[in-house]
Amino acid sequence: MLFSIISLVVIIVNFPILIKDADKFHIKNFPLVKYIMLSSIFLTTYSIFQYKKLKRQRLLVSFSRFLITIAIILIVVLYKKDYDLELGFYLLLVPFIFLLISDFLIKKDQKLIKSADRIR
Repeated sequence: MLFSIISLVVIIVNFPILIKDADKFHIKNFPLVKYIMLSSIFLTTYSIFQYKKLKRQRLLVSFSRFLITIAIILIVVLYKKDYDLELGFYLLLVPFIFLLISDFLIKKDQKLIKSADRIR
């Protein structure tokens, strides 16, 4: 989850997501997408501290993944016709994949805890 947060922050700050002629546009230029990404960062950060409540942690990670998906769809639907996609758009898949991996590992931890409870 930490890698997802770091990659989202780096993408927001450094990488352009759209390009038109010679002008490059960052996520900062699109307020709706920016706020969705910032809320995804906040949810992922909050979910890190929910390590004792794995069900809630999985829910937060899933919702954060959903927000990244919404941002990608918004970029494609609203801005693709006027702009061309740039590297930062494709890099938005990296935090999504990190969140998928963390969801898988949280699920694995839940199974381990359930199996340990059965042994007792």
